[in-house]
Amino acid sequence: MADNIISVRNLCFSYTEEDAAKEHPVLKNLNIDIERGSFVSILGHNGSGKSTFAKLLNMILTPTSGKIYIDGRDITDPDMTEDDVFDIRRRVGMVFQNPDNQIVQNVVEEDVGFGPENIGVPTKKIWERVEESLKKVGMLHERKSSPNHLSGGQKQRVAIAGILAMHPKCIVLDESTAMLDPVGRREVLDAVKTLNKEEHITILWITHYMEEVTEADKVIVMNKGEIVMEGKPKEIFAEVETLQKYHLDVPQVTLLAHELKKRGMTIPVGITSADELVDVIAKQLGK
Repeated sequence: MADNIISVRNLCFSYTEEDAAKEHPVLKNLNIDIERGSFVSILGHNGSGKSTFAKLLNMILTPTSGKIYIDGRDITDPDMTEDDVFDIRRRVGMVFQNPDNQIVQNVVEEDVGFGPENIGVPTKKIWERVEESLKKVGMLHERKSSPNHLSGGQKQRVAIAGILAMHPKCIVLDESTAMLDPVGRREVLDAVKTLNKEEHITILWITHYMEEVTEADKVIVMNKGEIVMEGKPKEIFAEVETLQKYHLDVPQVTLLAHELKKRGMTIPVGITSADELVDVIAKQLGK
């Protein structure tokens, strides 16, 4: 049996209008398992329900019905105390879209140490955690800098370091590259992949950028509050027409491979990178 850090069963969530006369279903009977130490991407266009799901995991929202288990604990239990909620948020750290909403101090190292200080970690241990966390995201050289002087990608890496300093078991990143340029997006994604591979921290990467999910262990596609596809990246990328039906921007290289295959060239399904396609074409031409 898989060792799941997150398990969701029959999860539903609806927003209720002010007069309580109408409910707007956002999530419909979700069943999801996130294996400990894995890198899982949730993919979907805006309005698909993926960010609502992230807020439910962090207990910012409460489910309408269904169960959420985090590290074996039922977080929908009505008897959860404030200390229990804090402990869950420490175990599953959340990185949001805009790092400016998550950075609260005027110096990088002080911001990273803010969380551990609030939970009573001894001062010596705080600075050890700060150095360790900044080193892991490649930002130790900026420890004395003001966050205001950093690029968007650097700020997001500082936000991730702040989560790391709390020693989480899982990090949920909700559209954390949406406000970044391509360089910043690459910096953040590389840092997160390293944390997953070297530190074995479970990553739940929520995005609408298909090119960001190519190296995930599993991809879950959401549409209108439901899971409509689930599988390894190559399995998902192979379904070009289905992805387009769900209003996802299929990468150009995947579209090109799909068109070449339709025109009779022997192309394997699920091409995810230009290098992969070039190798396939070179072999075809070299026959």
